[in-house]
Amino acid sequence: MSTLDSFDRLVLSIIAGLVLAIGSLLALGDHVGVRVTDVSPEEGSSPPVTAPIQIAFGQPMQVASVEERFSIRPPVEGQFEWDGNTLIFQPAQALSPEQTYTVTLEAGAESSAGRRTLEAVSWSFRPRQPGIVYLAPADAADRGLWFLPAEGGEPSELFTPRNGIFDLAPAPDGSEIALTLAEDEPISHIWLVSRSGDSARQLFNCAPAACSTPAWSADGELLAYVRREPSSNGLAPGRIWLYDLASGETAPLFQDNQVLGFGPVWSPDGSRLAFFDGNAQAIRVLELESGRVTVIPSLMGEVGSFSPDGGQMVYTDIRQVGRQYFPQLWLADLSEEGGIRPLLDEAEEDSSPAWSPRGEWIAFARRRLDRQGGPGSQLMLINPESGELRQITDDAAYNNTGFQWDPTGQRLLIQRFNLETGSARAEIWLYDLGDESLARLVENGFGGQWLP
Repeated sequence: MSTLDSFDRLVLSIIAGLVLAIGSLLALGDHVGVRVTDVSPEEGSSPPVTAPIQIAFGQPMQVASVEERFSIRPPVEGQFEWDGNTLIFQPAQALSPEQTYTVTLEAGAESSAGRRTLEAVSWSFRPRQPGIVYLAPADAADRGLWFLPAEGGEPSELFTPRNGIFDLAPAPDGSEIALTLAEDEPISHIWLVSRSGDSARQLFNCAPAACSTPAWSADGELLAYVRREPSSNGLAPGRIWLYDLASGETAPLFQDNQVLGFGPVWSPDGSRLAFFDGNAQAIRVLELESGRVTVIPSLMGEVGSFSPDGGQMVYTDIRQVGRQYFPQLWLADLSEEGGIRPLLDEAEEDSSPAWSPRGEWIAFARRRLDRQGGPGSQLMLINPESGELRQITDDAAYNNTGFQWDPTGQRLLIQRFNLETGSARAEIWLYDLGDESLARLVENGFGGQWLP
């Protein structure tokens, strides 16, 4: 008969312990169930109206069993996505500010191993009102970043650097604002500042180039910007670069240095990035997943506005009337079939289109060819489906442009200039579609944008 030495007995005891532990876990599995490890937005929080809803699980789940037990009150339309063990519900439209939402996951959702959630999970949150950020004073070189509550109140100064701010771009979740700051001529850098105005930091060192015009991807993970390298004549034409917020890496969007670009604009769904290529005299639209590029010829030198699903773009190009040339709005289909057509059958001098987040309206500026109504461009709305046309402003003293929709598609920021005042300063106004009110918010500011 063989005997066991002390080492063998130790090994056997360890194995026996492991078998017992595994058996206990299996026996208790149905009693322990699947754990929900995290939810977002948090209970009682005030997230942006654009926030997705997330539930993280302790193990891989059976997708259908989770989604069929998920609900929101009041009801919200949207779609499900998964990131590993995390369910992500992306609302189809912005949530209503100051509305309490209650999310519930009923018990019984199954994991891939057959375990279930044993208890229902439920929590509530209340999205905050979007605010407004802008640059002021408009008539000064050292402009600072200012914040104004959209529901009313006093403006507050967030951040004013020594050489002022050139442009701004709020992050999709409203947590930060990207800014262009000048250093020593001609160098400029991209900075980030929090929504409260603190924690200002340079994102990366752009020297000896000039970097500007930041634009966030829909998920907030990438920042597109324009980079201009030094040349014998000062600065070379710009090219589009991408900065990865997670890795800190940055690289040109196209390796071909003949592809120039400025004015980057992301589609709302994050699938496409558009910019104007001065070499091609066209808007280039890159589909990131496939790499397919749509080229839209235009002589205006500016990018248009994407439809909410990213499948179309309304933009401005030139048309000839007699011996004169005027801007006109066009609609481009970005599918593989493609095609462009005029947005309006009876156009005037139309420009500056901005598609609303719900897709119901396109705001644009119109100045009549016969100059009836004065030299200023007036705010117009058109329903792209029905063709319904509305004129919102009718004030010969003011020029209206720079339209920015709020995330709900119910309010519109307008950049206005009083043409009857010799020393006119830029003003920011707000139009509310609900009560059709028009009110001045800022007397000496520009570049107003919504902060979710």
